[in-house]
Amino acid sequence: LQGEFRFIFILHPIEHRPRIDGKRDWGQYLQEQCQQRGITFLAPDEAFEPSLVACDVMLTDHTSLALYGAMLRKPLVFVPVPEDAIEKDGLIWQLKEMSLVIKQDASDLRDCLLNAMNSPPSDALEDLCKEINSYPGEARDRLRKEIYGLLGISAKQGHTKTP
Repeated sequence: LQGEFRFIFILHPIEHRPRIDGKRDWGQYLQEQCQQRGITFLAPDEAFEPSLVACDVMLTDHTSLALYGAMLRKPLVFVPVPEDAIEKDGLIWQLKEMSLVIKQDASDLRDCLLNAMNSPPSDALEDLCKEINSYPGEARDRLRKEIYGLLGISAKQGHTKTP
């Protein structure tokens, strides 16, 4: 799909720490795999916010980046994760329930990405965004303003939909 999409891989910073138990160093391994495939891999000291703002769709798992994506109204596509990895009825669980989930073999990845990009945010997502932090009804707008502010642009300038 690289001829059609550009991928940016963001890995939780904890996965970049060297392992003393001899197990795989996921940060190093995935960085090498991404480099071999021409995928941009963010180093643990690189800010992830510009990548989130720039993306058209997020392929995500059960981690907090999905919450940032939701607050920025980015379409989400989830990868399959074990059921017990997500707290039932929690925010991530609710986001996953209203988003597309790719098949285990990712054979439908392209279709899911395109479908997500071409679907407007649902009313359910808008309602959920209001519950993500301690400013009921204001969370999405406050977070968007802060992230765009960090980038030196206004939220109104940054809110464009790329075809």
